[in-house]
Amino acid sequence: MSSTDRKKKKPKKDYRIKRPVAEEDWPWEIAADLDDYIEFHQGEEVLRETMAPATPGQRAVYSCVWYEYEVCNGGHQQFFWNSTGILWDEVLVGFIRMGAKEYAAILKAAISLFPNGTPAKNRVTRKEQLEKIPEEHLGQLDNSLYELKRREDFDEALLPYIKTHPEEFFIQCDPPEPRSNHHIG
Repeated sequence: MSSTDRKKKKPKKDYRIKRPVAEEDWPWEIAADLDDYIEFHQGEEVLRETMAPATPGQRAVYSCVWYEYEVCNGGHQQFFWNSTGILWDEVLVGFIRMGAKEYAAILKAAISLFPNGTPAKNRVTRKEQLEKIPEEHLGQLDNSLYELKRREDFDEALLPYIKTHPEEFFIQCDPPEPRSNHHIG
């Protein structure tokens, strides 16, 4: 995912999408569509404004996918260092909402390394906080996440919630009316 490659669309009232055919694509399809609208590079106020139309489930999937993407690309260090670090609380709430307890536990451990167990929302301040955390502590958590992903596919951790709450993610499309074979006339 690359949130900076294209201009964001203006927020809309409803971020739900058409249901993708392949279930395994659901988390990434949901997050990719939301990425057209949600802006986390410009600070907390803009994030709050652009995320407001999202359902709780959409917020969870979007934030959790960004966390997984960043940590798998450069570790927790990268997640918190980059603009995505502003999402840390959304990710935690998201993992809890999704029932992904082991993922939540790893993130909680990373969060606990910050002063007062609270990473700053401001990126500059968060970077200053991060510079004081020993890299090996975050590295251990990276390894914990990678091991968890080997045992439990990340998308599989999110799918049960999506399947049981489709109204939060997908536009409801009524099936077409059955055609009658009777000819009138």
